[in-house]
Amino acid sequence: MRRCFLPAASLAVRFTGNLPASRFLSSAQPPKKLDPEALRKLGVATPAASAASRDKKKPSFDDLDDELPLPADEKPPALGVLGGFLAAGLGLLGWSLWRGYEAKNIWPKATGKVIKWRMSGSAVNPLATIQFGYTVDDKTWFFGEHEISAVHFDSQKVCSQFSIYDLHGDVDVHYDPNDPAVYAFEPGYFGDITPRPRAISREADANAE
Repeated sequence: MRRCFLPAASLAVRFTGNLPASRFLSSAQPPKKLDPEALRKLGVATPAASAASRDKKKPSFDDLDDELPLPADEKPPALGVLGGFLAAGLGLLGWSLWRGYEAKNIWPKATGKVIKWRMSGSAVNPLATIQFGYTVDDKTWFFGEHEISAVHFDSQKVCSQFSIYDLHGDVDVHYDPNDPAVYAFEPGYFGDITPRPRAISREADANAE
């Protein structure tokens, strides 16, 4: 049996010879444009969507301020309880500084004498109440007390963290010039915020008896 081989071009002509030219040409045309909705489902951005995304701005603080303006009559938040405590603390600090300055630098000073002391408190925190006397005009004696936290004591002396007080030793006493019975025992930079202590007064002759 003999085989007949025809050129490929003649085969193409034979198979397409009976088909309309319009049908043959239409098969070679590119596919129609896909629907934008179908592209969106496939995750492909359309030109219109890309342009819209480029034109869209990210929100900024300026935009928020324009959209949500603050009321004109809005007031800053009040300090409340914390502010009250802060103001009270500053007031007490200023008052304590003034009391210390007044007693140390304005009031006159007298030299007092340690008479005795009595111990109290506990073994962990012993307290010594020093009893002392001072005179302003050598006619009247004033007797007062001052409590300290003792770190050491014996029959001849009692010691605080910063001072040593000897029995019958000298101490500095500042007194109110308008009322010498009101005193401050060795005042420092900070004074008491409570009322000033008041000494008991006795005449010098009666005290000598």
